[in-house]
Amino acid sequence: MTAMPRVMFVDDDTHLLSSLVRAFHAKRGVWDMAFVESAEAALKAAAERPFAVVVTDMSMPGMNGLELVRSLNQRSPATRCVVLTGTADLQLAADVINTTRVFRFYTKPCPVGRLMSGIEETLAAARLAETTETESGSRRASDVGLLALDHIATAVIVVDGSGHVLHMNQAGSALVAEKDGLTVDANLVCRGATPDETQALLETIRHQAARERADDAVTAVSLSRPSMRHPLLVIATPLGPEPDAEGQASVALFVADPDRPPALDAEVIGRLYGLTGAESRLACVLASGRDLGDAAEALHITQESARTYLKRIFAKTNTRRQADLVRLILASPALIPQTEPRAPGAAG
Repeated sequence: MTAMPRVMFVDDDTHLLSSLVRAFHAKRGVWDMAFVESAEAALKAAAERPFAVVVTDMSMPGMNGLELVRSLNQRSPATRCVVLTGTADLQLAADVINTTRVFRFYTKPCPVGRLMSGIEETLAAARLAETTETESGSRRASDVGLLALDHIATAVIVVDGSGHVLHMNQAGSALVAEKDGLTVDANLVCRGATPDETQALLETIRHQAARERADDAVTAVSLSRPSMRHPLLVIATPLGPEPDAEGQASVALFVADPDRPPALDAEVIGRLYGLTGAESRLACVLASGRDLGDAAEALHITQESARTYLKRIFAKTNTRRQADLVRLILASPALIPQTEPRAPGAAG
């Protein structure tokens, strides 16, 4: 006989906990459930016998939900965590998404049916993982992939088919925090600056997440900005061939900000192409879109010196025109994440 999956609910609000006991009464013959009032009690119960799913509140006295999830990630890697909180704070949400392994994130008040479906999806994902590969191997691959995203200069936001954020890299978190064109609401759903743009963005995500995608499905959307800066350019692409329990794949949103081109590491450029410090700084400024005169002024050198440096750069990079040089540099691995607007003339 197969043992029932163990599910634990953690919340310091005794009234809410009692309501969860009543709401999930019908699941008592399907799930082995526990209801505890603190993170400390949850860790003690999990140490005695692991749980398949832990549903936890975020704001609790003593150890909070974020600390509980981190501890469970370390002590019981196979346990999948679902966060349920009344705190609609973007930074807290980003901390949860980016520093822990959380399968679902819901804000209060959350309909019982939605929470129940989320737990069922979590259990289904756990069963799928057990039949395809070991949990430790899957976790290592996932962790390495998410860490790698933080070293990409482009803002990357990973969402499910409904537009709920699953992960943001550092550049993505910084862009969303500006609340200028692309935002995340209290339920962690991506939104544009207008209702029409939000609808277009979510439709694009849904099309890309669908199991059967049409060849002409929209893959890109432009989002206007309240600041009147150039619109954000968003490209959506499905991640991996494996759909979730609802037949949808996760979707990666690659967001380009035309007013904030990726920064270039002048030291890396110098090492890649054998350039001196002055030459690599000039190459980086030219790659940012400036002409030679503007670049010379930004670097506080004469135009004659700039022309001399450029001839040397052409020789060392085997290029003949400034356009060829720019393409070469922008295709190099010297791009670095940039979270703050750079002062004019800054170059790596």
